[in-house]
Amino acid sequence: PQDTGQTDGQTAPGTGTDTPVEAPSGDGAEPDDDAGPLIEGEFYRLDEIKDIIAAFSELEYTFEDGATGSGLSVSYTLQGQETVGGTVTDHIIISYASDGETVESELWIDEDGNPRKSKMDGMELGEAESSFVVMSMMGMLMPFTMYASGWEDAFIQEKGYEHLGWRVTQQSSGTRNLGAGDVKVQEIKFVGKDFATNQDLNFSYEIAQIGNQAMFIGWETEVGPGNKVTYRVTRLIPR
Repeated sequence: PQDTGQTDGQTAPGTGTDTPVEAPSGDGAEPDDDAGPLIEGEFYRLDEIKDIIAAFSELEYTFEDGATGSGLSVSYTLQGQETVGGTVTDHIIISYASDGETVESELWIDEDGNPRKSKMDGMELGEAESSFVVMSMMGMLMPFTMYASGWEDAFIQEKGYEHLGWRVTQQSSGTRNLGAGDVKVQEIKFVGKDFATNQDLNFSYEIAQIGNQAMFIGWETEVGPGNKVTYRVTRLIPR
């Protein structure tokens, strides 16, 4: 993403036309080198499917590759709790949409993350076969586990991003409604080197404050003109 030169009163990308940006300093878009860590507190740690289900009743995100023009939309919705074989389970519906096609499945999973049954294409599957459905859901974790575990220190440690060779170019904040009311969202832009080509790469991260924890809800990497990889959470409702 390019530096748009936003100032107080303008709109942060993706936040809606009525959401003002709060200037991070008296100079508007310029970051404050002495402001301390970029994010206060800790990030959600969602290492397993059961962690996402325990934290959120609904989640939806999109992923787009500008180079190939391909895109993917992933969502799950908690339907409630049901007893399966004497065990209380969470009943969820998972949906993957890509290239105009949508694949939907249902899963009943216990509090330990074990599948009790599932349903695909109208066919009900038992515990053993349902493990395949859980494995297919692991891709849902990538945006949360990869970025929380890989880049967390860059945001919560003072100037932690410097050891990655990144330079902050812009910071802005506003609010966004992800389905359960407005939450604070910070957008932080960086420039960093692609070590393979020695070219500058532009990064943009969006981080929401959900309760007392932070969560990556969007990122964008620009690797060339018209070549962007974008991930964005479009719906997120705490349980």
